[in-house]
Amino acid sequence: MGAKLVFLSGENREPGDAQVVLGESTLRIGRHPDEDLSLPEEPVSENHSRIRWEDGRYILKDVGSRSGTFVNDRKIDEYVLQTGDLVEFGLGGPLARFEMKGEGEGDSYLSVLSSAVQAAIKPEADDS
Repeated sequence: MGAKLVFLSGENREPGDAQVVLGESTLRIGRHPDEDLSLPEEPVSENHSRIRWEDGRYILKDVGSRSGTFVNDRKIDEYVLQTGDLVEFGLGGPLARFEMKGEGEGDSYLSVLSSAVQAAIKPEADDS
């Protein structure tokens, strides 16, 4: 089971630095250079949040940051991450999308969405 954060904005959106692969150990996130994932920009706090692996799930926890941690535009204290969730480290801070292989829902949803889009743009057959 592989999971990652794909950065969509912020300083970590450089080539080769845009993705952070998650493992089973806790990932410490913050502005401090000693954090596992250092995001050296405002509004990220020195010790901002943590992502931990527990019972087959990744759990994101805000650890008392000044500017909050947001998932899908909602401020959280603790949250079980799901594929496609958008995580923002501080309001207006770096934005990342959480992706997890093996959940299946995302793949089938994209397949259904793709089929619906193709059907919508496919020209109708002429019955004349």
